[in-house]
Amino acid sequence: MRICTATSLSKAFSDKGVLSMTLSFEKDTTSTITARVRGGEGLYTITLSKGGVIESNRTGVFTGLVDGTYTVEAKDHISTITDTIVVS
Repeated sequence: MRICTATSLSKAFSDKGVLSMTLSFEKDTTSTITARVRGGEGLYTITLSKGGVIESNRTGVFTGLVDGTYTVEAKDHISTITDTIVVS
């Protein structure tokens, strides 16, 4: 879990050597979480949730966020990796 109280955060991690995801957060007028995914096979689906799914896309860019705890999940057809960010 990452707590974002500054204007930006970046974190990279991988799971099983298959997928890796780098998360970055910019708190400005749009408050954006960006997930960059590498490795794995096929297309990725990146999902942002906060108590329920907010948005899923293939770009990994999520804007207009309010304070709260967000989970980012990256999935290909073999693996899934997740991380949590607290935005405040």
